[in-house]
Amino acid sequence: MLRPSSSKCARSSEGTSSSEGTGLSKVTIGSEPAAEPAAAPTTAPLLRLEKRSPSTFAGWQARFFDLDTHSFTYYADEERRTFKGAVPLELVTKISVEQDIMSLHIPGRSFELRLPSDAPAAVLVDLKAKLLSAVSAAKMNSGDDDAQSHASKLPAQYWRKLPEQHRVGSTQPDAYGLERDAATSRVGQRSRQAHPGYPQRAKVTGRDASWEVMYSGYAPPVFSTPSDIDSITPDGSWAGPLVKDDVVSGHYRNPLGRTGLAGRGGLRRRGPNQEARLMLTRTDATGATLVAVVRGRQGDEWMLPGGFLPSTPGDDAPPLKTFEQTFRLQLASNPTTSEKELISRLFADHASAAQHTAASTAAAADSMADSTADSTVKAPLPSWLVYLGVTDSSANTDNAWVETAVAHFAMGNAEPFDFSPGSTIRDAKWIKIPQMGLSSEDRVASFWDDVRPLHRQWVRAALTHRPA
Repeated sequence: MLRPSSSKCARSSEGTSSSEGTGLSKVTIGSEPAAEPAAAPTTAPLLRLEKRSPSTFAGWQARFFDLDTHSFTYYADEERRTFKGAVPLELVTKISVEQDIMSLHIPGRSFELRLPSDAPAAVLVDLKAKLLSAVSAAKMNSGDDDAQSHASKLPAQYWRKLPEQHRVGSTQPDAYGLERDAATSRVGQRSRQAHPGYPQRAKVTGRDASWEVMYSGYAPPVFSTPSDIDSITPDGSWAGPLVKDDVVSGHYRNPLGRTGLAGRGGLRRRGPNQEARLMLTRTDATGATLVAVVRGRQGDEWMLPGGFLPSTPGDDAPPLKTFEQTFRLQLASNPTTSEKELISRLFADHASAAQHTAASTAAAADSMADSTADSTVKAPLPSWLVYLGVTDSSANTDNAWVETAVAHFAMGNAEPFDFSPGSTIRDAKWIKIPQMGLSSEDRVASFWDDVRPLHRQWVRAALTHRPA
């Protein structure tokens, strides 16, 4: 999969103008004669696909698709004159590709898509990667690990409603019946919440959070705990190019926007603080999916294994060995011979799959070299990496934030693995992932609600990636 699009769309600054994301022209105003009127807003070209009609007689129909951070919107024409529908990304439960047909599932509806006969096959591979990334990011930003349980509250045929961000003159970031506006946007909401040990934050509404919005009265307190690595300059970020802050010298702007607190807070690094999280799942005898969770030496909250990386933050995703080391250090400090073999086999299989993907991508790039389509094919991130980007955390500040790489490794129907926690881990166990929409009693019985909320969202988003 590719990096979450929401991370890149959320950031703005002088270094990267907001016009790059919206297609609006930049206009310089001065004392010289009046400039030419700004050109009409331009938009990125739509992707032409064929969509199977729900009607038995209509068959496959040409449609033109636009993917943003909220929805996968489609029109009957390339000029966007005739809106036909929109797939809300946070409600997508499954994406699969079988025999060159991609299927997207949302509550009450499924969509079947395929490429036109003249399109390179690599386009579908790239589209699936982008969709998985966008769906993961949308679920993270929704603030709800069980968004599908609210589908009954949506209007009938909600996928036929034009999202507000596509309406002429609209300033709302989200719609299709979910009743949200900029003032109540949940993007960056956790970053604006209270955090243990932090001073009270300056008030920031969802409307004022964006760096694009002028906020003349904004004067957040500055707070940083001592750190021996504060002076280390990051090499990059998983959320896009770093942007210098024009208020706090030598610091960077949080890509999620204003948080009400400047400085580093309790984070050790200015700018991105990158962590790796391991999502290990298996299936029990009843067919239920279980996930491995741990508790550290401090606190009672269960979470996915992992932690902050010691290396200087950069653009590259953590290698496979990082997650294998996490497994061995936190879950298998004293494994049996058979458990050692199981761990080695699990990661060896994924290493082989990653090499095959890289080879396939190189071949696709060669086949597209002479195509009229965009011939720039970037190597996709490995399939086991289900999220790579900025994390909405209450530990974040205006100038320091958490970024996370979440990797999913499925053990299938393997025998139960008896954990032997490492020195930094107090306890480790398997817990059952409840089905969507279960009663609160059933959820409590599974211990699911004892898991850190954001980590529950990662698990829900990762399970969307399971093959058909």
